[in-house]
Amino acid sequence: MLLSSLILTLMGVVDFNSSFPQRIFSSSRPQGPLLSATLTSRLEHLRKKYGIAGINLSLSASPKYTGEDWANETLHLGHATASGDVVTADTLWGIASISKIFVVLAIGMLINNGTALPSGEELDWSTKIKDIMPEWKLMDEYASDHTDLIDLMNMRSGLPRHDFANGIITPSEVISRLRYFRPSSELRQNFQYNNWHYVTLSHIVPTLTGVPYINYVSEHIFKPLNMTQTTYNATEALLGGHRTESWFHDGVNATECAQHWKGLDNLDKSCIGQTKSIGWWTDSDQVFMAGPGGLIMSGRDMVKWLSELLSPRVIPSNVLAKATRPLTTRQPSPYPGWSALDYGLGQWVFSFRGHEVHGHTGGLPGQYSVTWRAPERGIALFIANNDEGHGELVNNVMASVIFDELLGLEPRDWESIILEKALSQVPNTQTPPKHTRESPKVDQVAGRYTAEGYGHVDLIPLLLPAELKMGIHLNTSQIATEVQNSLDAALPLRDILPPLLESYPHLLSKSTNMTLYYAITSKLLYTHLIFSPFDGPIYNWTAVLLKPVLDKAGQPTDEVIFSHPETGSAVFVEGSEGGFGMFGDYWGQGAALPGSRITEVNVKDQCEVWYARA
Repeated sequence: MLLSSLILTLMGVVDFNSSFPQRIFSSSRPQGPLLSATLTSRLEHLRKKYGIAGINLSLSASPKYTGEDWANETLHLGHATASGDVVTADTLWGIASISKIFVVLAIGMLINNGTALPSGEELDWSTKIKDIMPEWKLMDEYASDHTDLIDLMNMRSGLPRHDFANGIITPSEVISRLRYFRPSSELRQNFQYNNWHYVTLSHIVPTLTGVPYINYVSEHIFKPLNMTQTTYNATEALLGGHRTESWFHDGVNATECAQHWKGLDNLDKSCIGQTKSIGWWTDSDQVFMAGPGGLIMSGRDMVKWLSELLSPRVIPSNVLAKATRPLTTRQPSPYPGWSALDYGLGQWVFSFRGHEVHGHTGGLPGQYSVTWRAPERGIALFIANNDEGHGELVNNVMASVIFDELLGLEPRDWESIILEKALSQVPNTQTPPKHTRESPKVDQVAGRYTAEGYGHVDLIPLLLPAELKMGIHLNTSQIATEVQNSLDAALPLRDILPPLLESYPHLLSKSTNMTLYYAITSKLLYTHLIFSPFDGPIYNWTAVLLKPVLDKAGQPTDEVIFSHPETGSAVFVEGSEGGFGMFGDYWGQGAALPGSRITEVNVKDQCEVWYARA
């Protein structure tokens, strides 16, 4: 494997610009770099094999690991942009949910400083949210009155994700919407990942200090650590000229990939497709989502942050210790050699082949990251890539093979353990009954619907021709004028329907012509919500994110590409109090709880989210 495209940077002395002694980052150790040339070559092979445009790997090792000075490295693979910019130590990555630990640290600093509440009492870990913000309210009255800081940080309020309600809204607006979101559990009964918790928590900082959250973190953490490239503002990151882009995979068909499975050494083209850049994942400055996932960080600053986590000098060590004390189980063991993943406060804790590991993952469209550290061994890593297709799983593979080497463990085939399982399984889809019932008429479905906390959707009918279902190009003269007009009005959704229908056959029905319904949204994680008939009043819903593809000059084209969609079921109800209820984990409770049961009885009260006809 040629390594000419790899840039291995060994960090030199870092000036922390503070009163405590400098850490000396040695450029090498007697035994050589932290990563062997063989492992570096393997990581580059994985990147190319799975079509990942660019990857940054930052490593930090304390004297506990080296026996001498600090050793730090950054490894840069591939490209950051469609115009050809290579990944460097200065490339900026969206680290998404890895941002959450900074919220915990900021509030921990307020607690350590004896910050006063409106009542005059001091802020404490057990402080109730209602005693900080009178406007706080949940649908569950008991949870509303008793939820405290730990409950939100540990994600056990009873609220599922409700991420599909997320748009460009301020923290104050978020807090005002929480009362409309249905809980899926009682307070402190189950772990359910929830970004809204960390929006609320970040708003505590300005509520009690008058200082904006991002300013507080910058002054108390970033500046003392000389993390000069780290920012919460995506626009600033762009203007600096080092922001990476997000890449989606075109032509991926998960069903075909699994059906043609011949092993990892002979991947079908349907497993990988072709990577294309969409630019940054959002056009906003993303400051509004600072708390749960807004940080943007370079590989250079990742090294500084890792070394601080291994040996705190700026952040309070007592707060970090509290954050890494497991309180709930996030998920059972995902792979052999990994224990169950427990969750503390913005950090998960697990055992990797007998070694305790602290860290977190981050995921945004085309921006995936993971950080691991083994505090007892004195080593830590931070991986970021710009791939929407396999970025998350490849990060897990890379972290595992790196820790195998750094911990001196017998190597395991983590690529097979993690990726083969994911790629070789045919996706589960519901099969319609043999004799399906007639779907509601167009005028009974089309129109405006509103869900409290979510806003409104306008369902537009889209008549699909048999030609489209057979994969024929949409400009064929055989398509009826009425159908063609319907398709033309659906741009840009029209252009991705053939590959979408091919990849996700559950959208198809047995009829020659079928009517889909779609809504164009202004949400963060999806641009279109599609409803396809399944059986009578039961429809399949599909939430999909469409983005324009960039050309080699970095400019948007007319071509659009879609991310992996989320799917579930919806039940439409007619009458004066009609609407539709969403099922199939639309509210995002995850696997911690049994899924909601689809019903046609009392839909409004039984569903996860109810959209009333306006």
